[in-house]
Amino acid sequence: MHCMLRIVVFCFVLASLGLGASSSASDMRLVVIVHPETPVTSLSADELVSVFTMSQRRWSNGEPIAVFNLHPGSNIRVYFDRVVLGMDPDQAARFWIDRRIRDGGGSPLKAPSPAVMFKVISALPRSIGYVPESQLGPGVRVVARIMNGRVVPEKQTP
Repeated sequence: MHCMLRIVVFCFVLASLGLGASSSASDMRLVVIVHPETPVTSLSADELVSVFTMSQRRWSNGEPIAVFNLHPGSNIRVYFDRVVLGMDPDQAARFWIDRRIRDGGGSPLKAPSPAVMFKVISALPRSIGYVPESQLGPGVRVVARIMNGRVVPEKQTP
């Protein structure tokens, strides 16, 4: 009985730390969102890489892209970087340091939380970011979905 109590306490501690196996990163569902005035309706995996690595800095209409990212280390950011950019946290950190050193390139703007990111994207023309699908609301356009460990471009409506 004493051993069973230890196991229960251990499982409770793991769950409270977010380390339990009940929800894996592969179960996470994200949506890539843009401000409604942004001139895109769908973005492929390759296009997302170009935008979120800031290789592509302008939309098709010539307007600059305002890219938003969550802070490194957040579970959502780690999942996004793995699936979209193919980078683990260390690789992503090295990528941005290298980019800054080699070409003085900037990095995406940081949003402190998905809720703040959603508000910023809905208010700022030319912006793009990502949030959990559960936080999706009016005022933005979905251009891609990230689920089951892959990018799914949003279907364009005729």
